[in-house]
Amino acid sequence: MAATGRQLFNEAEKICLQELVLKYKLNSIATTMGSAVAKKNAWLRLTEEYNAIETNSKRTEAQLKKCWDNLKTRRKSMLALEKRERMRTGGGSFNAYTISTSSQVPVLEDALAVQTDVELADVIDSDNIPCSAESRVTDYSAAPSQGSRNIRTRVIQEEFHIRQQTYEKSQKREEELHKLRIAEKEWMVKAAEEIFLKAKTEREAAEELLHCNRAKREEAELSLRIFKNKNFEN
Repeated sequence: MAATGRQLFNEAEKICLQELVLKYKLNSIATTMGSAVAKKNAWLRLTEEYNAIETNSKRTEAQLKKCWDNLKTRRKSMLALEKRERMRTGGGSFNAYTISTSSQVPVLEDALAVQTDVELADVIDSDNIPCSAESRVTDYSAAPSQGSRNIRTRVIQEEFHIRQQTYEKSQKREEELHKLRIAEKEWMVKAAEEIFLKAKTEREAAEELLHCNRAKREEAELSLRIFKNKNFEN
């Protein structure tokens, strides 16, 4: 009996979707902001490849886009929580929020790195907030302190460093995949050449055997004619 209702994506399907998004560069700003036709074609190819995998449930393009949007939303929420915690602790050590999502998978870190920029509005460092109510009112209305600006700068620098490392890992992975594809093609060419040479050798051996059998048959026919001629003369 066919399943009824909405069928949720399992973790393996989410990871597969993320890998395909990365493959077709649908996480790239250049792709998402570029030609609408190119973007549509990329999603079409992604959907076809996704549904061609036997372990995946059949999905429509709209369902895959919705799942991708949900993954980005969860990732942004997690980054926002992390940034708030960094601000609260003054950029020092903090308790990481544990969120049950596929963002813990390294593939998603690469796929979402470009599209999950999170900015927190009206964030005030708790270490710089005075205890008295009167002082708090004054600080809220005043310009950010030097300490707060330093913390913001440090957080931005750390975020940039993380993004840079993620980008470098992504580029390194792409280079490794490219080398593997080249090696695979070279191996396939070499295997095809070996198969061709083997078939050629077998064909030449068969032709040589055919020539040999033909020569033997001609020799036997000649011997038979000589024998008949001798008998006729006698």
